[in-house]
Amino acid sequence: MAAFPPSCLGVQAAERRAADLYHLAREARFQGDEAQAARWLEEATLLDEDAVLPRLEWADVLLFLGRPEEVPGALDPIAARVESRADSAPGEAASFWRLQAGARLRVGDREEATRLYERAAAHAPWDWGLRAQLVGLHRLGGNRVAEAEHLSVLAVMAPESPDVRYELGRALLELERWREAEDALRAAIALGGSTRVWEALGDLLLATGRPSQAVTAYERAHDLPGASEALAEKIERARAKRR
Repeated sequence: MAAFPPSCLGVQAAERRAADLYHLAREARFQGDEAQAARWLEEATLLDEDAVLPRLEWADVLLFLGRPEEVPGALDPIAARVESRADSAPGEAASFWRLQAGARLRVGDREEATRLYERAAAHAPWDWGLRAQLVGLHRLGGNRVAEAEHLSVLAVMAPESPDVRYELGRALLELERWREAEDALRAAIALGGSTRVWEALGDLLLATGRPSQAVTAYERAHDLPGASEALAEKIERARAKRR
């Protein structure tokens, strides 16, 4: 059934039909028919232009279908509404900016995508996916400070993850925030340190004038599976500084 303008159906009838199409689209997505979902969601937005959920869902489908250039057209009509109630509906706002960010990222605008993902994270501060996305984007952009900030939040969210502690330690090491970096790396070791964690700790110990301790850390890394080829050279360098 083709969609008709709300004036032909009556406002309430149009909104009901739009809601039906939204739920049909959700079911189509569940069945794997993203193209049909896109058609139904587009119809739903013609019937109820200001409805937020159909437009968010439509934008998500467009990204899935590889049509990021169409996302602004799907989301722009609800921008003012989302902005006005961002504090009372933070999840809605986070979804809106996440989708905008995803569209910008798909067309190669990493800087704007990062800014929009930050807006999304501000309204969904405990969203793991958003934080992880921002860690990657800030790393690519060379912003170690922002990378470390998001990793610090992830470390709170996942207190038993040695990988997050390692990544945090590496970021802090790059910033020469030695004490914090060492705390993060030793926490990663306590949770089940791997060769890369011991190697990073060795790098830190050597950089902070503790070559004997660095040798111990490097040798521990060397004894574990997956040791890097550079470790032998690092061990010799640390031993030379110890003399």
